[in-house]
Amino acid sequence: MDELTQEVGKLIEQIRPDAIHAQNVGFALSLALSRTAGTIPIISIAHGPEVMAAERNMAEHEAVLEVAGASAAIVTPTSVLADRIDRLTGRRFTDRIVIIPWGIRLADAHVRDQPSAGSGPLSLVHAGRLDDNKSTITAVESLALTDQPHHLTVIGNGPLREHLEQRTIELGLRDRVHFYPFLPAPNCGAACRTSTPSSSRPRVWRLSGSSSLRPKPTDFRLSTPIFPV
Repeated sequence: MDELTQEVGKLIEQIRPDAIHAQNVGFALSLALSRTAGTIPIISIAHGPEVMAAERNMAEHEAVLEVAGASAAIVTPTSVLADRIDRLTGRRFTDRIVIIPWGIRLADAHVRDQPSAGSGPLSLVHAGRLDDNKSTITAVESLALTDQPHHLTVIGNGPLREHLEQRTIELGLRDRVHFYPFLPAPNCGAACRTSTPSSSRPRVWRLSGSSSLRPKPTDFRLSTPIFPV
C-alpha cells in the first residue's frame, strides 16, 4: 500500500488535475488517492463490491471511512446503495452522497409477450467477475428453461468459475455455454463467433451494450485533465 501511495502521489504532482475520479469507495487505488490528493477534490464512485466487503471486514470498513472522508462527493447509482454507504459511514457524510442512475431505465422497457415471427436463438455474452454479486448462475440456469437453443459465452474469472462450469455440465448445457478467461476487448468478438452458431440472432452484450445506453453526464471542461481511476 505504501508503494502504491508513493507512485500515485508522484503522478498527481506531475499531472496536477483539477479533480480526481476515484472508482470504488475504499479499494486500494482510491485509498492511495485519498492520502495524496491534498486540496484536489475527489469524486468517488461506489459500485457495490467495496460496500459488500466493508460490511464483512473491519479493515475494508475503515478504508471506506477514509475515502469517504476525503471525498468531495460520493456518487452511487441507486438509493439502496446510497443508504448502505450512509449507514456504513455513520451518517457523517450524508450531504456528500449523490445518486446518479445508470443502465437502462425499466420505465422505458417494452414488454413483449411473444417473440417476433421467425426469431432464432440468441447468442448471449456475460463479461465480468464470476462472483455472487454478478449472479452469472441466473444466466446459466435460465438457458435450461428456454424453448430455443440459446447460446451463452461467459468471459471472466472469479471464485464461482468452477461452480458455474459444474452446473453447466449438470444441466446438460456443455454445448451451449462456453467459458473464457478475461480477454482484451478486440478478442471478445472472435471468442463469441467461435462458440456460437452463425444462425444465431445478434449478440446481446452484457457490459458494452448497456454501457452505451447509460445516461450521459453533464458535459463540462477543465483547464487540466481529470485524473481517472
